[in-house]
Amino acid sequence: MQIQENIPLKDFTAFRIGGPARYFVNAENLADVKEALDFAIKNNLKIFVLGSGSNILVSDSGFDGLVIKPDIKGVEKLSEEGNVVRFKVGSGEDWDKFVGYVVDQGLWGIENLSYIPGFVGGVPMQNVGAYGMEAKDVVESVEVYDTADKTVKTIKNEDCEFGYRESRFNKREKKRYIILDVIFKLQKTGTPNMKYLDVENYMKEKNITSPSLKDMRDAIVYIRKNKLSDPAVVGNAGSFFKNLILNDEDTTKLLENVKKNTSQEVVDNLLEMKNKLYSPSGFKIPTAFLVDKVCGLKGFQMGGVKVHDRQALVLVNESGNATAHEVLALARHIMQTVYEKTGIKIYPEPELVGFTEEELREYLTI
Repeated sequence: MQIQENIPLKDFTAFRIGGPARYFVNAENLADVKEALDFAIKNNLKIFVLGSGSNILVSDSGFDGLVIKPDIKGVEKLSEEGNVVRFKVGSGEDWDKFVGYVVDQGLWGIENLSYIPGFVGGVPMQNVGAYGMEAKDVVESVEVYDTADKTVKTIKNEDCEFGYRESRFNKREKKRYIILDVIFKLQKTGTPNMKYLDVENYMKEKNITSPSLKDMRDAIVYIRKNKLSDPAVVGNAGSFFKNLILNDEDTTKLLENVKKNTSQEVVDNLLEMKNKLYSPSGFKIPTAFLVDKVCGLKGFQMGGVKVHDRQALVLVNESGNATAHEVLALARHIMQTVYEKTGIKIYPEPELVGFTEEELREYLTI
């Protein structure tokens, strides 16, 4: 294991933004993880665990500590009982390659999570979700290294504290655990999840009336490719803002403000979405609709950062050399505009790394 110094983090993030890590290590196994942590303790260093870099924004000043990048590989079938097949997957495995692999095996459960960039370790951490599916529905358990007592532990699904784009791994105990492996429980049979209009439209265009498992993956990949900018071409962190889940009171307030500030057509579109996307937990509203249709900010640019032309949740490094300062300045403008037009606060989804408390208050308080 080699510990490197002053490594530019922009080279390891999908945004292609970020200053240097004071120290950086690629950890290929548990022994490397332990050695890296011992180094950090010995030198009194802060630690940041870096995955694929697909859902983070790193400060222009970088990270003054040790960045550990787990690169633990391996896909192992653990068991096959009845309709259920279980896999153990290393945290450093490419997520979409694993999705493609299990779809080719005819296994259901994660097909709608296709083409999401990142590594397997980030899936339970963020409770990754898209098009009606979430990681919590297929993660059986997570094997972690506990930095508090220096032991390997298995945390069961019910103890992961999964919520909307969160878990105990990125909230309550954000810095305690390093994810080593994830156990997934998939199904030999399943029903296509056609809840979203984009998926329905794809099937209609292809004249597919009874979608197969492969049809579902093909649909999601096609939709995401056409909606989202490829980080390999234009730097971005995927969705920059979380979708909202509103209670009845906030939904009423939203509709009243939108009616006052936009048009009846936009209100009607919101009502249609409410009827389709309402659940016992509330109304899950696509934040992209607010940014685009309510605020008219799709394609808006400040400095080197731009709201994507096709997906208003995505901020892109349009100039190729944008700064983290510019990203947060645009994010604040969007958050402020949405609040003024709707009375609703929206929040960033990527993890913000290396920023001071003062910087975060300046940019994120509205």
